[in-house]
Amino acid sequence: MPGNYTYDGAAVLVEDGIVIAAMEEERLNRVKRSNKFPVEAIRYCLSSGGLQISDLDRIAYYVDENAANNALDRMFATAAPGTSHPDARALFSAVLLREFGSQPDPAKLAFYEHKLTHAACAMHQSGFDSCLVCVLDNAGGVYHGTRGKDGLVSLDPITATEPADSLQKLCHAVLPNLGLGFFDEYKAYGMAPYGQSGKYQAELGQLYELHAGGRYELKLAQAAPLLQSLHEREAGLNDAFRQDLAASLQEALERIVLHMLAHHRAESGANKLCLAGGMAENVGLATAILEAGLFDDVFVHPVAYDAGCALGAALLASQDLGAVSQPDRVTHLRWGSAPEDLGPLDQQISAWSQFVAFEPVSDVARLAAELVSGGSTLGWIAGRSEFGTHALGSRNAFADIGNPSNSAHLHQCLGRDETYRPLAAVVREDDLEFWTGSTGGTPNFPFQTFALPIRPDLRARIPAALDRDGRARLQTVARASSQVLWEILTHLQEISGTAAMLSSSLNRSSEPTVETVEDAIACFLNSKLDYLIIGHFVASRVPVEQEQRATMLLALPPHLQLLKIEDYGQGCKSKPVFALRSTAGEVADQSITRQLGQLLTDLDPAATLAQQFERDSLYGSVQRSVMAEIEVLWSRGLIKLRPNRNLVLA
Repeated sequence: MPGNYTYDGAAVLVEDGIVIAAMEEERLNRVKRSNKFPVEAIRYCLSSGGLQISDLDRIAYYVDENAANNALDRMFATAAPGTSHPDARALFSAVLLREFGSQPDPAKLAFYEHKLTHAACAMHQSGFDSCLVCVLDNAGGVYHGTRGKDGLVSLDPITATEPADSLQKLCHAVLPNLGLGFFDEYKAYGMAPYGQSGKYQAELGQLYELHAGGRYELKLAQAAPLLQSLHEREAGLNDAFRQDLAASLQEALERIVLHMLAHHRAESGANKLCLAGGMAENVGLATAILEAGLFDDVFVHPVAYDAGCALGAALLASQDLGAVSQPDRVTHLRWGSAPEDLGPLDQQISAWSQFVAFEPVSDVARLAAELVSGGSTLGWIAGRSEFGTHALGSRNAFADIGNPSNSAHLHQCLGRDETYRPLAAVVREDDLEFWTGSTGGTPNFPFQTFALPIRPDLRARIPAALDRDGRARLQTVARASSQVLWEILTHLQEISGTAAMLSSSLNRSSEPTVETVEDAIACFLNSKLDYLIIGHFVASRVPVEQEQRATMLLALPPHLQLLKIEDYGQGCKSKPVFALRSTAGEVADQSITRQLGQLLTDLDPAATLAQQFERDSLYGSVQRSVMAEIEVLWSRGLIKLRPNRNLVLA
């Protein structure tokens, strides 16, 4: 459950205060917001450093030990009376032993307070010597962060926010009235710019009260009847109601946070601010803080949510061992795997030659610019993947930013229903003043954490990235750290006169951002993107007959189980009913047909689909129907299809 810290699993390897590798478990197990122990992420980090578990000096976890033990008590509360369970330290050791064949020295295990890991993640990588650190999370607070002359970072608590007072509680009271669920805050934030914040300002104002000293009080007991009355008055969940309510929620959040920060800015005298915690992902809120003028500089950590706590815990542990983190602000997050890590690209893509045509390219930056400027949508995978929510040039989808319909179009190409969600505008760092007309404040914005006002006379050049207020979520690209992206933008300048393009992460709505070559090809085949570039190869689709698709191998993802239920019905004759059940969170079972259920019951992972159709005597229209069902489930990540490499090699 979310309150037990069992989602957004990640692992980070730090050596002498420097990040060597970082990976979210979801990228490897393909479960969005994964609630699994990050075994594969740990394995990746160890492999990157050429290490074994026994080689590590410290193994850190992002929850203090008492809280972890309490979480285990809650999780085992439904067990039979008298049933014992391991404490957090013992369970941690046992899992590492089971998965890696080595049990660490108990003295190497370190537990850190959750909100402190959020704060450390931001402060250590901010480049600030002194600042306020505000953690906006289920349990957050404000710290005074300092970096001493010896490079060591201190985080001194100023005030704490208990879970009962968390602004997440306010969000979660409103989300159901937007037709949204527990993890859908980002959808509400995306809706807000399209609504009128004053429409329900008075109603939402009844759910909180501001007090002296930067304090506030939530009054959520009256949320349900109040919001129900709004429903009845506005006749349900129409788009205008949802947008106006989202905008009013956004205004309330901004008002509360600015009230709190204004007090602490005046009390502390600190003129710089770090933001961390899940709610720091709210770009509108971060932008409101930046533009309020309270602080000379605002740094929002690009992995502000719980995956970033793995980074914070690693940096805290590294410092406890005497190492100091880099004093400069983090400039990139390319700490993940590279396409070549699993072998030469030509060998990886050759297996897909029946389904995708690959051509080598001598100048991929030039080709990418030509495709984008020509109106094509483009998938892109190159270099080490980035850690965090936003793809920043390694695992992306790009489109022409000058076509006002391309934001919705790119979402649709990737199978996303929330076409209102804003996408980023990628520009060169040197052009920031050109686009915004501003020379003050933060010199660059490499992480898509703010929405900046675009000069009115230039808005017609990048309409696909603009919200209704003429703002764009900018990502600035430096030539020194993002050479290929910078070259694409420069070619776009030469071709179209506009050195900017529309950017999204490369993933469909049902899956995390792609990590591997196989992920990227599967995403491409199940999308409507026009082209895919992997390294120095460009891919386009090949028309595929069912006979070719039937040469593929079928598998169930590890987190899915096949259910077989005997339904006796009125005639008392047993008829099996099949479904797929996820072990990752509260996901509804997916019903499947009897024919596919039987095929999966007797699944032979080494046999092609054609061989398994033959075994189960599935022919003609029945076979075509089952094949269509498999392809739909594949597009949703509920089934895996892979090419048969033996056929390719033959």
